[in-house]
Amino acid sequence: MKVLLLKNVARVGQRGDVKDLSEGYVRNMLIPKGLAKILTPGELKNLEAQKGKIAQATEQKINAIHQMLESIKGATVTISEKANDKGHLFAAVPFADILTALTTQLKVTLEKDWVNYETHIKSTGVHSIEIAHAGKKVSVNLEVMGK
Repeated sequence: MKVLLLKNVARVGQRGDVKDLSEGYVRNMLIPKGLAKILTPGELKNLEAQKGKIAQATEQKINAIHQMLESIKGATVTISEKANDKGHLFAAVPFADILTALTTQLKVTLEKDWVNYETHIKSTGVHSIEIAHAGKKVSVNLEVMGK
């Protein structure tokens, strides 16, 4: 029996997947819990049309994000932390502070999983921060100044 999954189902599939499952499992488990619905031929055509629209919207969103990343490429963001006379910070710069500085100073919206840096930042100076999304990578400079 072909069904459309309405929610993610463990060991079966993800939301929006079309699966061919046993009738008993579908009628006794998935449908009563609102996890799936039976797929008719008409709904299958509608689903294919919707998937095309969703794919196009996703592509447009990715292109917009890539343009935004290209606009911030090589930019410098400044952050101030407590440091000693030798330029060593008393604590590593928190990731949340880095993300906040990037979003506020560059005036962009970034997801936390897009931002990468190799090691914890524990000294003043200029450090490279990598921002990556869907195969596009750009580098931004983070200048850490001592207070």
